[in-house]
Amino acid sequence: MSATVIDGKAFAASVREKVAGHVARLKEEQGIVPGLAVVLVDYQTRLMPAIDQAAAVLREAQWVAEVANALAVPTVRTEQMPD
Repeated sequence: MSATVIDGKAFAASVREKVAGHVARLKEEQGIVPGLAVVLVDYQTRLMPAIDQAAAVLREAQWVAEVANALAVPTVRTEQMPD
């Protein structure tokens, strides 16, 4: 099986164009302006032993939170029963 080389910039531009069209239609037809948010749910210390590869899960969650913060994407973190 051979790999297919794509033009990443052209592909990204086409995705942005399609999304912009959908956003414009939503705004015009329904008055809705879609947004983006990150939700990180229930990272309790006492649950970590039950999570497979807990350390990696926490590292990835931290990375997602840092990227969201750097991009000014709203982030919501929840914890059901804080320690």
